[in-house]
Amino acid sequence: MLKVRRAETLGQVTDGEAHLHCHFAFGAYNDPAHMHNGRLRVVNQISLPAQAQYVAGPEKNVDIVTWVTQGSVTTQCEHFHAETINKGDIQVLCTATGCTGLSWKAGAEAAQLLQFWFLPDCKGGIPMQEIRNTSGYPDTTGFRIIASGFPDDDPEEEETIRDGAPAALLGSGRLLHTTLSAGEGARYQTTPGRSLFLLVVSGTVTLEGTTLDAGDSAAISEQQELLIIAQSDASVLLADTAYDAS
Repeated sequence: MLKVRRAETLGQVTDGEAHLHCHFAFGAYNDPAHMHNGRLRVVNQISLPAQAQYVAGPEKNVDIVTWVTQGSVTTQCEHFHAETINKGDIQVLCTATGCTGLSWKAGAEAAQLLQFWFLPDCKGGIPMQEIRNTSGYPDTTGFRIIASGFPDDDPEEEETIRDGAPAALLGSGRLLHTTLSAGEGARYQTTPGRSLFLLVVSGTVTLEGTTLDAGDSAAISEQQELLIIAQSDASVLLADTAYDAS
């Protein structure tokens, strides 16, 4: 089953100077029809003017994946040193027992970032943070795993692709990315009992005959395989989580 959400229908939240487009209910945006997708709780597109800051939290028992699509941001949390995340970098912050003072501040230029919030399999634990540059991932036109809670997705024994290992999640989910030229396709296959959520970051793709433009998303359930075809140069993110949202 395919459920499409168009970019112009997204919820909008203004938090200080930060402006958020929300695919699910978040903060002041209340939407009973769009609460989550499996164990994926939040998908936000965040715009920050130069030097502006987005503050969240305190948060616990959620894995926050931040992917920078424009500019750079400095991320801070009381548990970790400040780090700069540049375009193409991802940050995975596993809040575990709790993190406070979470913030992302744009540099000298405006910044755009995407956040995916995943529920972990178990509550508690020690907060963790990883930052990776996705340019070090294997060069392929298919979907590449950039964050995962599955140990088998980490090629830690393969010396030649160690730099392309995904960042670690505490839940049994994945975040994948693909960059396609016009006419190219990418296929993904999962296992029964999973929920898929696809977000077009840029460009235009087709999914099961449906055209999706930048900012559009699609929730896919009760099927184990999908195929997208790029109608123009495109960048796409795909989340794969357990269907049960308990």
